[in-house]
Amino acid sequence: IKSISSCQVLSIRRVIPTYYAEGELWRELSSFAAQNHVTISSDTFSIYHDAEYKEQDVDVELCTAVKKIGKNIGEFTYRITEPIPIMACTMVYGEFSNIAGAYLAFAEWLQKNSQYRMKGATRQIVHRGPWNENDPKKYLIEIQIPLERDN
Repeated sequence: IKSISSCQVLSIRRVIPTYYAEGELWRELSSFAAQNHVTISSDTFSIYHDAEYKEQDVDVELCTAVKKIGKNIGEFTYRITEPIPIMACTMVYGEFSNIAGAYLAFAEWLQKNSQYRMKGATRQIVHRGPWNENDPKKYLIEIQIPLERDN
């Protein structure tokens, strides 16, 4: 469990057919940044706005940290993310298919730690993925799930 501070981001939010369609959305965001001379960092993450896990029609927002807020154009939005004081985090090693098991493990953890409950959209940070690692067995994904304490 850790706290996550707010950050300035350039983002695009869209409902995509499946999680596997996220790669095309990342290409759109990268292309927009390049065309508009936006300096982006390697600090990127996805926010999943659905209240529960879905196989199809996934509401996702892709975010990349930026040094300054620019002008919103079409689906591309600059904003400051909200800080998350209590974020449960876990690292997932290997292929993207391993992510589902990590969410199941988190659900079990949450049942055992009943002083917490989920509050808000989950995030994923791909530290190592297809753009910087050739071997899917070496991928590294961080799952972040916002929590609040029951009083």
